[in-house]
Amino acid sequence: MATTVDHFNTGHQDMIHDAQYDYYGRCLATCSSDGQVHVFGPGQDQQPPQVVAELKEHAGPVWSVAWGHPRFGTMLASGGYDGKVCVWQDKQQGQPWGKVYEYMGHKSSVNKVEWAPHQHGLAALACGSSDSSLSVLTYDPASQAWDIKTIPDAHQLGVNTVAWEPVTTAPAHRIASGGADRLLKIWTRNEQGAYELERSLLPEGMKSYPDWVRDVAFCPASPQPFSTLACCSGNKAFVWRRHEAGEKSSYTLLATLTVPMGAWKVSWSEHGGLLAVTAANDNVYIFKNVNLANPSDWQQVAVQPVSPEQAPQPPQQHQQPAHHQQQPQQQQPPPQHQHHHHHHHHHHQQHQQPMAHQHQQQQPMGQQHFQQQPAQHYQQQPQQHHHQHYQQRPVGY
Repeated sequence: MATTVDHFNTGHQDMIHDAQYDYYGRCLATCSSDGQVHVFGPGQDQQPPQVVAELKEHAGPVWSVAWGHPRFGTMLASGGYDGKVCVWQDKQQGQPWGKVYEYMGHKSSVNKVEWAPHQHGLAALACGSSDSSLSVLTYDPASQAWDIKTIPDAHQLGVNTVAWEPVTTAPAHRIASGGADRLLKIWTRNEQGAYELERSLLPEGMKSYPDWVRDVAFCPASPQPFSTLACCSGNKAFVWRRHEAGEKSSYTLLATLTVPMGAWKVSWSEHGGLLAVTAANDNVYIFKNVNLANPSDWQQVAVQPVSPEQAPQPPQQHQQPAHHQQQPQQQQPPPQHQHHHHHHHHHHQQHQQPMAHQHQQQQPMGQQHFQQQPAQHYQQQPQQHHHQHYQQRPVGY
């Protein structure tokens, strides 16, 4: 059983929704319902991490943070309930962190942000929103401007999660997304740079998944010529494999894994041998492909309870689970899930209207540009993922 090796006060005044380490595993970013993003540097002489920046541009809860690859400079993205996507950068030479770009094109909460694999050579950020759209924001260092590609109706009722396929078999730009429409979709980038639907993945005989597709994650180390991804819906996780065959891909459902209560999060180990599923009963279930000769042979190998001191219960007034129902506007976070330190955050939006609806027609802003870093300035080191997620069980599970 895993044990807590350290804990510290983040300084947030409300629930923490996401926590991500950077590429080197040295700097930690957290975001919270208090509307702030905090950045921590490593502590000295066995001291806890020290806060180096408190970023306060969001007007409401912040659901997701994501670090860019260091080849593009030290940059951090955040998405929140106010519909904003903010990109932050350490301005170097002793200068503090600051916002270098802000996108206000979404009309409702931005639930998930994730950077593309650096092998594409692009600083491209995928954003999923409760306004049903998926956007990809790409920085062009030559023009020092951002290119915006939008999929307006990616998922009816809202996009809950997005994930980029690792560059393992083919250089295609491929994104998986899950939504409140109970569907899992795969998108690819065409020659014109726009993103189009490759296909919707559903188990045979099913018209939709059991519930919202709450999370999706690609395996970081699939054997070639395959790519493996997992999603979760209801109390199940589904493991898919994509086979690259020339310009076409075929998909096979390898396994359906069941947990006792609602599955909120899926996360792969660094080498792809284990899949963790976070459930609504505060437990993390570890599954393994126990027979490498049979990729469909998955078994549960461990259960990791989340202790009460690791996961304090949030206020009871947030018990309403309805995603995107018409309600009076409020700055309360949606029902969410308990989470352990290997996961990326997943959020489900309750509110029909965004906090910042008055900005719906506002154009993307931000004339500042990234400080481009040559590739030799970073080292190839294993990426670390450590998360502290304090989420809430949904009603009805």
